[in-house]
Amino acid sequence: MRRNGFTLIEMMIVVVVMGLIMLVALPRVRSGMIKSAIRSARSDIIAMHSQARNAAVQQGKPTQVSFNGDRAVVLMEVAPGSASWADTLSGVQDMSDKYGVRLTASQDWKFDPRGFGLQGGTVRISRGGYADTVTVSGFGRVVQ
Repeated sequence: MRRNGFTLIEMMIVVVVMGLIMLVALPRVRSGMIKSAIRSARSDIIAMHSQARNAAVQQGKPTQVSFNGDRAVVLMEVAPGSASWADTLSGVQDMSDKYGVRLTASQDWKFDPRGFGLQGGTVRISRGGYADTVTVSGFGRVVQ
């Protein structure tokens, strides 16, 4: 007698084995996704740093990367000496919405018209027990 298909016992064994494999693999996949989100947010923040520094040199005006909660934005001083930072060079990047990460910044990063840093600082990017930092020196360079 010839059978086509699988028995119920065989199907149950396959389901149990697949469940065990998923049980072992799921935590690794989750931590990999979290680390990837942190790396992506870090890359975006470094790109914003470069954009602010390059714009300061190209436009001859002070710029800054401003951090407000989990949001970051590149701003340029409207008129020299006015202390008004209303000209937005990039859209506001909400890192919480985009990557699900939290930002903790020591201070905004400011650049003079030559692209040198007026003040550096550190931004901590964290999610789910994992964290990374981006540090800008007083000269305006990414150190870490």
